[in-house]
Amino acid sequence: IRVDEELVPMRFRYIVQADWDRLIQPICPPGKWPMWLQDGDVEFYYDVEGLGRVHVSLFREREGAAAVFEMIPANVPTLEALALPHHLERLADLEEGLVLICGTSGSGTSTTLASLVDAINQRSTRHIVTVEDPIDYVYVPRKSVIHQREVGVHVPSYESAMRAVLRESADVIVLGAVRDPEVLQLALEAVETGTLVFAVVNTRSTSAALERLVEAFPEDEQGPLRERLGDALRVALSQQLVVTNTGAKQPALEILLNTIAVAKDIRGGRWDAIPTHLAENRGVGMISMDHCLFDMWKEDVITQEIAYDRCHDRPYIASLFDAENQLAEQEQRAAVEAM
Repeated sequence: IRVDEELVPMRFRYIVQADWDRLIQPICPPGKWPMWLQDGDVEFYYDVEGLGRVHVSLFREREGAAAVFEMIPANVPTLEALALPHHLERLADLEEGLVLICGTSGSGTSTTLASLVDAINQRSTRHIVTVEDPIDYVYVPRKSVIHQREVGVHVPSYESAMRAVLRESADVIVLGAVRDPEVLQLALEAVETGTLVFAVVNTRSTSAALERLVEAFPEDEQGPLRERLGDALRVALSQQLVVTNTGAKQPALEILLNTIAVAKDIRGGRWDAIPTHLAENRGVGMISMDHCLFDMWKEDVITQEIAYDRCHDRPYIASLFDAENQLAEQEQRAAVEAM
């Protein structure tokens, strides 16, 4: 069992291959079991009353069959519970535009996205349609009407789901992933008709996400796409989970707001300018990943080693540490001289 990123033995007898069918088949959806037998690789969810949903990945390896189980809480956590900045709640008030949630696998993007969707659900009367592969959190409708569609179960692909949702009077569209150019084109089309679209992009930074989305298109189509993306984007978030000094996990967040200057650089494809915007516009709510990690270290949330290990630009964050240490030394000398 993985506890705070450490694998520890579970209190159960050693599980052997003879246990496989008896333990796994009863919880596997009937349609998924033949897929497992044929392909040897399948994933599904099942519900445990009072606990939440369990994400299951079945696969074959050298010694036979194997499975990984991941608990998904029954209740969607709030932004506050996730220790995310309070001003992110303003994203729930957006009427239209594109919001990108970026991060690598296991970085908590699905949970952050779920908290934003549930904030909309709690605050406004809107029609929310999600397209996921597979469905993670299950939403309980509050003020909004929510329809959740799973790729491979309710709809054959992200593209077909997006073509359908454009006809379904959605106020908010939630995409669990943007994996091909056609889906991005349809997402931009939805934004241009006045819809709010949240989408997950599996990249390490906001600039990498924007660059990847554009460069997935043929070169002669990239210019017009950059124009549309510069108009459509409202916010891009990038996050990773870091272990705090208390042993818990907490998101470190990069926030890019699409200001006039940022939109100009998106239209020009100047991706290397994005880090400069992040560093120079903290006053309007932007922050780079490196500055977020540095702030977490200053606030004694994480160690300097973790900040250095997880940063994007090691020489830069090292210079921040050096400047902070020099300032501390100067303050200490001044205090001694004043005595």
